[in-house]
Amino acid sequence: RACRRRRRICTGARLGARRASARMAQPVSFSAWRNVGRRLGILQVPSAGDEEPLQHLEPGAVFLAARVAVVAGRRYLQRADGSGWIPECSRKDASRVVVEAVDSSASAPGDSSAANATDDAVVACPAPFPKTHVRVRFLRVFVRETRSETSPGVQIGQISLRCRGRLLDMSGFLAENPCGNSPKYEGPEKVFAPKGKWLDLCFREHEQSVLLITAPTEIEVDDFAFRTASDAAHRDPVHLTIHGSLDGWEWIKLHEMAGDLYTPKARLAWSPWLQLRPDPAESCSLDAAEQVACRLQALPSEVSWWRNVGKRLGILSRPCSGVEPSDHLQPNACFAALRVTSVDGLRYFQLAGGRGFVPERSRKDTSRVVAVPAEGPLDVPAAAVAAAAAAVGAPTALVRVQSLRLTVLATRSSAVLCTQISQLCLRCQGSVLSFDGFVAANPLGQSPSGEGVEKLLVGGGKWLDINFSTNQKSVILLTAPHEVSVDDIAFCTANDGAARDPVSLRVEGSCDGKDWVLLHETGECFPTPLGRRCWSPWLSLCAQERAPVGPPLPPSAVASAEFLKMDARRGRHAFARRSFLKRKRSFSDKARYSEDDRKAATASAAAAASDSAAAPVTPVTPKRPSRRQCSGAGSRCSALPLSMPSPPLSTPSRPELPVHGAAARLEAEGGGGSKPRPAKRKRREPTGKRKHFRLAALSNALVGQAVDVEAVVTRVGEVLRKPSMKNPQVLVNMRRFEMRDGDTSCFWVLLGRRAERFGAQLLGRRVVARGATVHAFKSALHLSGCVRVDVRARAAYD
Repeated sequence: RACRRRRRICTGARLGARRASARMAQPVSFSAWRNVGRRLGILQVPSAGDEEPLQHLEPGAVFLAARVAVVAGRRYLQRADGSGWIPECSRKDASRVVVEAVDSSASAPGDSSAANATDDAVVACPAPFPKTHVRVRFLRVFVRETRSETSPGVQIGQISLRCRGRLLDMSGFLAENPCGNSPKYEGPEKVFAPKGKWLDLCFREHEQSVLLITAPTEIEVDDFAFRTASDAAHRDPVHLTIHGSLDGWEWIKLHEMAGDLYTPKARLAWSPWLQLRPDPAESCSLDAAEQVACRLQALPSEVSWWRNVGKRLGILSRPCSGVEPSDHLQPNACFAALRVTSVDGLRYFQLAGGRGFVPERSRKDTSRVVAVPAEGPLDVPAAAVAAAAAAVGAPTALVRVQSLRLTVLATRSSAVLCTQISQLCLRCQGSVLSFDGFVAANPLGQSPSGEGVEKLLVGGGKWLDINFSTNQKSVILLTAPHEVSVDDIAFCTANDGAARDPVSLRVEGSCDGKDWVLLHETGECFPTPLGRRCWSPWLSLCAQERAPVGPPLPPSAVASAEFLKMDARRGRHAFARRSFLKRKRSFSDKARYSEDDRKAATASAAAAASDSAAAPVTPVTPKRPSRRQCSGAGSRCSALPLSMPSPPLSTPSRPELPVHGAAARLEAEGGGGSKPRPAKRKRREPTGKRKHFRLAALSNALVGQAVDVEAVVTRVGEVLRKPSMKNPQVLVNMRRFEMRDGDTSCFWVLLGRRAERFGAQLLGRRVVARGATVHAFKSALHLSGCVRVDVRARAAYD
C-alpha cells in the first residue's frame, strides 16, 4: 500500500508539472508588481513632466501591469484596467526604483488576499491595447548585457509578439543570428518553439548578440515578450534594444530594456510585455555599434561601402584601363558602390549618381589593391548614406535569361573540402526579384540533410557541397519558370566556416539551357565579407562572351554521383564508402576504356581489310593466362577479349590509357606483340616539401599553404588572451609580429607556447618562419603559426 501511495504521489506531481509547463508555454496577459516605495502616483499618460497624478497606490500594494513603455528614457507600467500609468522610478529621484516584480509561486502567506485579488482582476478585465500600431517586417533584438559580466554566451528560451491583445502566429517567421555561433540543436530558430532555447557563444567576443526576426509579410505589432531558458540564469539578457524596419535598411528604435528588473530569475518564466513604439522624445539615429550591426541586412543593401587606401584614386567614365580619369577620390575617402563590374579580369565599382567607375587595383601596378571594404563606423553623415541608398543607378544593359549557372571555382582556404553559400538574391532595375517558381539544382554535388541547394532560395539556412574538392568546382543551376530580366546578383555568407566562403565565381546565363553566355567572372581573391550572414556587393550581369566549354564528364563521374546520392541516405559511413568506391573503380574504368578502344580498333581494322586489296590483318591469339596470374587486384581483366588485332593506321577515338594488373602481364607475355607498350607514368613531386619565399614574393603563395618565409621583424606585440577559434570558452595566448621585406609588410601571429617563447629577442632580426600558414585578410596576405624559427645574421638572398 505504501508503494502504491508513493506511485500515486509521483504521478500526480508529474501531471502537475506537465500542466504547469503547458500553462507557461504562452505568456500571461498581465504581470504582478508591488509598490516598494511610499505613496505612488498613478499618471494619466506616461510623461516625466509635472502632471498631477490621478490617484495613489499605498506602500506595499500589489497591482497588475499590462505592458511596459519607454518615454524619454524612463519606463512606465500600464495598469491592467487601462486606468493609468505607474512610473518605474521615483519622479523626484530617477535613480531610485519604487516597484518590484511579484512571483506568484513564491508569495508570502500574508499576501494571499492580494494574490486572489490579482487573479480575479485577470479574469474580470480584458487586456487594454493602444489605438495605433507599428507596422514592420523585420525586428532586430540587440542583447547588450547579461545577468553575469563573465558569461561567455547569452540565451533566450522563446519569444512572443502581441497585437490588439492577441498573440501573433509565428509560423513562417525566420530567425537569424548574424556573426553568432550556436550549438547544433540550440540555433536561433528555437525562439519560435515551446521547447529548447537559443544560445549564442560569441556574445562576449563581439560584446553583443543580434537576433534578426523576419516575418513573411508586413505585420502590425504592439508588444514583445521573451521567456528565460531552463538553465544557466547567468546567461539571461538584462539589457535589450529592439529595432523595427519595413525594408531592412531604415531602422527605428522601438524599445530599450535596461536592468534585470524585467528579466525573471525563475526558469522557463516569461518577462512582462514590452511595448514596441518609437519614443517621441528620442532621436531615431543609431549609435556606432548599432550602425555596424545594422549593416548585416536581411536583404542585400542597395549600396556597398568602400575606402580608398591608396593615393588619389581616379574616377573613370567607363570600366576600362585605357580611359583617362575625369575626377579623383582623395586618400582614405569612403565611397558607396552600386555594383561591381568585371572587365578583363579586373574589378570596377560603379558610383552612385552616374559619376563613373572606380578601379579596385592601381592602374600602374595591378597587383596593388587600392579599394577595400569599409570597416567600422562610417565617417560620413547620415544624409549622405540615405542619398546613396536612394540613388540606385540603372545598369548599362539588361539581360533576359531563363537559366543561370553559378560556378564556384575557389574558396577562401585551399585546405577545405567543401564550399557553402547561405542565400542568393537577384535584382532588376533596383527591385529584388521573387524566387517563386524557381528551381535550384547542384549537378554532381552532395549536401547533408537540411543543407541542400534549395536553401539558397529562402533565408535562414545554407547550401553546403562536400564534393567541391573532388570535382574541383561546384555548380548551381537556377531555372526560372519563364524568361526574366536581371542585371545584378548577390550572395550571402553562411553562419559558420569562413574558410568555405567562395572567393572566385563565374556566372553564366542561357535561354534554352544549351547555349551559355558568360555574364560575370569575379576573378581571383574576390573580397567576400568575412562576417557571418553578410551579403556580398551586387555583381553586375552583362553579356560578355560565350561561356567556356569544359571537357565532358566520364561515365564513372555520373555513376559515382548516383552512388553518393544513395549513400548519403544510408547514414554515417558516406565518406568511407565514397573513398572505397573511388579506389575500387579506378581499375575497372581504365579496363572499360581499354576494352572500348580495342573494339574500335578491331572494327577499323576489319573495315580497312575489306576496302583494300592487301592481305587481311590476322589477329594474334595469345595463350590464356593461368588462374594464378589473373588473381588479385587485376582479376577483372579476365573479361578482356583474348584476340587483339594489330593497331590500325588511324588514331582511335579515345586516348590509350595504361593497363594494369593481369592485362599488363598478358601483354608482357607476347599477346599484344604488335601493340606498343604504354608509357610509364610521370613521377609526381612530393607534396610535403614546403616552398621557401621571401616576403616580397609571398603573393605567389596560395591561401592555406604552409611555406617558409624570410623577412625582418620590425615590431613585436604584447601577449594577449584571446578566445580560441575552436572553443570560444577557452582563452589562449596570442602575440602579433610585424614583418617587413623592402616595401612589403605583413602580420605574423603566434598562439600558445610559441607566443610566450618568441618575443622581443626577434625584434630587428632577419628570421625564417618555417611552416607558417598563409591567410587572406582585408585583401592582403598574412601569416600564422610556425614549426620552427631560424634567426639569420644576414639574408640568404643578399
